[in-house]
Amino acid sequence: MHQKLSLFILFALSIIMLPSCADYEDYTYTTSTDPSEAIEAMPERLKLFSEGYFGIYSDLIPVSVLWDVDTEMHNWEERAEVGDIGTDTFEGFVSLKMKGTNTSWFGIGIIVKPDNPANYNDMSIYSNGHFNFAYKGTKNFKVGMSSGTTSATDDVWFFSDVTLSNFGLKLDGNWCEISIPMTNLIADKVTFDITGIRQYFMFAADAGLGYTVGDVHYIDNVHYTKD
Repeated sequence: MHQKLSLFILFALSIIMLPSCADYEDYTYTTSTDPSEAIEAMPERLKLFSEGYFGIYSDLIPVSVLWDVDTEMHNWEERAEVGDIGTDTFEGFVSLKMKGTNTSWFGIGIIVKPDNPANYNDMSIYSNGHFNFAYKGTKNFKVGMSSGTTSATDDVWFFSDVTLSNFGLKLDGNWCEISIPMTNLIADKVTFDITGIRQYFMFAADAGLGYTVGDVHYIDNVHYTKD
């Protein structure tokens, strides 16, 4: 189980097992560690917290995917060292550290599982919202989403050296928050289909962006919002 999800489940269960007096009769108690059962047993006041958010990789925002069940992370061609770390985070307990090991490029994708059209996610309720993540590093990169088929023509990318500075990016080695309007993503390419999202989050660096072996990037708090 992905560490972000397991930590969130423990947080959810701790709230379920420690109700306030006012909410006592509304609680459904559970000792289950199954993600779907734990979430279903949450009190309404915790469920309300998740409204308007679609969490992908976060500790503080409820995660809306089931890691290793309906969502997984691909380290493309194993060209990087990728993993959770707890020593440098934007929020919560862990962040994602990526260190390039290939000479020309590396990339990752957070993708639906299994990877077939029946599982592509309709994210149209977020079409007027934002695509958000936290970043720490000093090297250029590109970030995006993909929809529809496995063809690269359905990918939408935003580049750190072109547009991401308009949305909060700073390549100064400190944590920063990036918030990209979904309208920008949708308008960027006519083949992008918000009703059939295949990869919720893509991150890559290559020679054209100045990539060199050993470059390190940190990502945290990946989520969508409705506004």
